[in-house]
Amino acid sequence: MMNSRSYFLAAALVTLAACSNDNETDNSVESGLVPLEVSASINKAKTRVTNDSQWQKGDMISVNATSGELEYTAKNYKLVDGTSNFEPVDPIYDAIYYGAADGEFSAYYPCIAYQYLTDYKTISGDIISQETEQKKMSNKRIDFMYAKATGTKNSPAVNFKFDHKMSKLVIRLKAGVGFQDAWAFTSWYDLIFSSKSPNLHSKVTFDPKEGTITPRNAVNSLAFLYQPTNGIPRISGEDVTIDGTKYGQFTYILCPEEQVPGGLEFALHYVTKDITYTTTLFTDKSETEMVTEAGKEYVYTVTVNKTGLEVTNATIKPWIPAELPNDGNVDASL
Repeated sequence: MMNSRSYFLAAALVTLAACSNDNETDNSVESGLVPLEVSASINKAKTRVTNDSQWQKGDMISVNATSGELEYTAKNYKLVDGTSNFEPVDPIYDAIYYGAADGEFSAYYPCIAYQYLTDYKTISGDIISQETEQKKMSNKRIDFMYAKATGTKNSPAVNFKFDHKMSKLVIRLKAGVGFQDAWAFTSWYDLIFSSKSPNLHSKVTFDPKEGTITPRNAVNSLAFLYQPTNGIPRISGEDVTIDGTKYGQFTYILCPEEQVPGGLEFALHYVTKDITYTTTLFTDKSETEMVTEAGKEYVYTVTVNKTGLEVTNATIKPWIPAELPNDGNVDASL
């Protein structure tokens, strides 16, 4: 729950505080002004690039609000440990109040302060680095999420139900013929996804007020390299065990609404021996294309054999449930 003492302090002192940016109206507190109370959940449970179904310690969101003559932009709220409730990071600067009988609110993740938004409006995301391009912020995840809610002065609590605005691709590498342990795949492998035409995008722009994604920088391929250059962070896999089977798992956030006729070509390149295994990933049962949709998670289990790859048990699942063709069974070769 919110810290009532903090809000009492905010109500007492906010008359001395100016607005946080030029787009906001004067938020001087009148007697009886009611603070917004915030809780939040994530639709379809899956959160960010992990399998955790809960908010994580230290999570923060940014909230926009309009209530009467009061208007707030990108106010920062932090998770109250052990709950799904959020409270202002700064009880004076970030607290939101009702300026009328009701109010309209929106929230976005990751939390990025107003002054760090590009042109004070948007957030730029880089698919290759899997980070935002904003500076001076601690949370650079590009799993953009958005929610809207309304509330009233008599019932000031709102529950934001966040929707994922990006797509998620999960590649699970399984040891096949000639390999002893899948966990060896988490290092020294490049994962490259490509299209015959520039149907992919390596950058996106997120509008946190409207919750929309705009693709940028059309490319033929997305290369996630074990030894990248130009300051791009190395994205290694993680060792996971599912139902007793070991996998080397790689997780990527991708631009939604990508359409790749003929399927998405997947190359697994072993850096130290310059060996490349290839296959093609599809999302339709007729195996003609790869299409990504906002809020969907695409999971492919790839068995790595010395002679090639075999993709099995491919699914599209929560974030939002869906199905992949032939349960995702795909053969691949050198």
